[in-house]
Amino acid sequence: MGSLDEYIAELRRTIIINNVPSLCLDIDDTIAGTNLFWAEKHIEMFGSNESLTSAEIVRKYGLVKNVPYWNFKESENWILNQLYKVGLTQETKPIIDSLQELERIQEKISLSFYLTTRPISTAPQTRNWLTANSFPDIDIISVPENIILELFGFENSMHWKAKVLESFYPEVQGIIEDNHELLDYLSPNYAGKVYLLSNTANLDQKLSGVKISQNWSGIRREILATDF
Repeated sequence: MGSLDEYIAELRRTIIINNVPSLCLDIDDTIAGTNLFWAEKHIEMFGSNESLTSAEIVRKYGLVKNVPYWNFKESENWILNQLYKVGLTQETKPIIDSLQELERIQEKISLSFYLTTRPISTAPQTRNWLTANSFPDIDIISVPENIILELFGFENSMHWKAKVLESFYPEVQGIIEDNHELLDYLSPNYAGKVYLLSNTANLDQKLSGVKISQNWSGIRREILATDF
């Protein structure tokens, strides 16, 4: 494995980008209700100390990993094991209105690829889920093995994601994303857009291109109003 620049150049060579403006798309909790799915399974496996529903837990804590009484090794190992079980991961439901609104968005701008922090080894399961739920048949860029992240000095998978997103600009004009942690790793000079699906309205935004919406209809309105 060569330098980081060589890694990015090779990644760009493997992805077909048409010579028109496009966006890329996150998967987990953007189009796939992954966190809600894990919350439901955690309640089944480990119970809830607060007698909350899965939806209430997600609203209160955000990510499953933030739930204090599930923050133990058994829970973490269980999630990792389930990631490779095709049948179980196919149970994840799409985010409400995501597919319908994506169809309307693609009348304005094309989608180039999925950019996800799912492990690259789970790409076949991811493709099966996308196909089964009629999402666009475009490339998937998944996070590489930890040894690659360490080799190139990435702090974590979100750091990697930000670098890849930046490397495809300006051909890829931005991303539809749910995790505001991405903003912490983007360069202040990044000129692309981040359409953030989030209930957090008051983020410390260092980037002018961040557009926050609480649902997919809001994401669609922001994109249709953008002059690409």
